[in-house]
Amino acid sequence: MTDLILDIQDLHKSFGPQQVLRGVNIGVERGKITVIIGKSGTGKSVLFKNIMGLQKPDSGEIFYEGLDVVHASERELLDMRRNIGYLFQEAALFDSLTVEENIAFPLEEMLLWTERGKIRDRVHEMLDIVDLLGAEKKYPSELSGGMRKRVGLARALAINPKIVLFDEPTTGLDPVLTQNIDELIQKVNRTLAVTCLIISHDIQAAFHIADKIAFLYDGVIEVSGAPHEVRRTEHPMLKLFMENAMNCFKDTEAVRS
Repeated sequence: MTDLILDIQDLHKSFGPQQVLRGVNIGVERGKITVIIGKSGTGKSVLFKNIMGLQKPDSGEIFYEGLDVVHASERELLDMRRNIGYLFQEAALFDSLTVEENIAFPLEEMLLWTERGKIRDRVHEMLDIVDLLGAEKKYPSELSGGMRKRVGLARALAINPKIVLFDEPTTGLDPVLTQNIDELIQKVNRTLAVTCLIISHDIQAAFHIADKIAFLYDGVIEVSGAPHEVRRTEHPMLKLFMENAMNCFKDTEAVRS
C-alpha cells in the first residue's frame, strides 16, 4: 500500500465568481519528489496555501499524516507547520538580516530555540548542505539569485521538516543555475529523506528530477504518473504544454551556442 504523507481529495476553491480549484485529487508519496506542472495562473500557489492551512477550501479534504487540515485547530496547524518547510518563489529572505540570521529565524520563532551555540551549529549544518559555508555574514543584496535560492532552501530545511514545498524553485534562473537547483533538490531528497512537493512550469526540470508528475489544468489534475507515463500522454493541452516548453528550451540552447 502506498504511504502518503499528503492526501488531497476533491478540493475546490473559488474567489468570488472565479473558480480556481475545481476538484483537485492528488496523493504525495512519502520520501518521493512530486512535481505539479501547469502554466501560470492555474491555481498552483492557491493549492499550496490550502495545504498549509493559510486558506480554507470551499469543499474537499486535505490530510497531512492523517490530520484533517481543513478542520484542524490553530494549535494542530501550528504543529503541522513545524514539520513543513517552504521555499518561496523568490526565496523571500529578510533583507535586513544576514544569511545566518535568516536561517536562524524559524529555529527561534517556530521551534523556540534560544541556545546560540545550538542555533549556530544548525545554521552551519544547513549551509554545508547547500554548499554555502562562508556566506553567514552576507546580506541578501550581496547574493546572486541562485545563492538566495540556496539560502531559502537552507532556511526551509533548518526545522528538520518531513516535507518541503517548493514554489517555482527555478524561476528566473539561467539553465546552469536551474540544473544546480535541481541537483540540490535531489540531494536533499536522497540524503535527508525529505519528501519534496514542487509546483513549477519548468517541464525540463520536472522530467529530470520527479518520481511523479501531475498536470494541473483548469483547476483539476488532468494527468498524473511517473515521468515515462506522462511523456506518453494524449491529453491535448499537456502535449501542447510540453511541446512549447521543448521549443523554448531549444531556442535557449541555440542562443547560448
